Amino acid sequence: MLGGVITDLLSWHWIFYVNLPVGVVSLAVIARALRRPFPRRARRIDYAGALLLTGATATFLLVLTLGGTKWPWLSPEIGGLAGITVLLTALFVLHMLRVPEPVLPPALFRDRLSSSPASCWPWR
Repeated sequence: MLGGVITDLLSWHWIFYVNLPVGVVSLAVIARALRRPFPRRARRIDYAGALLLTGATATFLLVLTLGGTKWPWLSPEIGGLAGITVLLTALFVLHMLRVPEPVLPPALFRDRLSSSPASCWPWR
């Protein structure tokens, strides 16, 4: 509510004048007080998994964006994009199950909190 009052009385620029010093102070307190042990070990970046996930997501978004607007839902273009989406998703899942450190670990989907969208709804 304070942000709304400041914006109404002064202007939206003042939100930055108020929040930036508060943010700097809180960042300094966190940097000084929070000492977490950090295990040093080499990690491998899963470039292939990231590329497959990006491709599957991009083609899925193209299907949702272009389907029904630029091309009809049952057009060959949308069908081809949907097929590529399914193929890339399947390749990503197979890749995720084989790699030691995947982009999205399979254990994430075994966790009930992160795998069920209904468990994250605020009205449940």
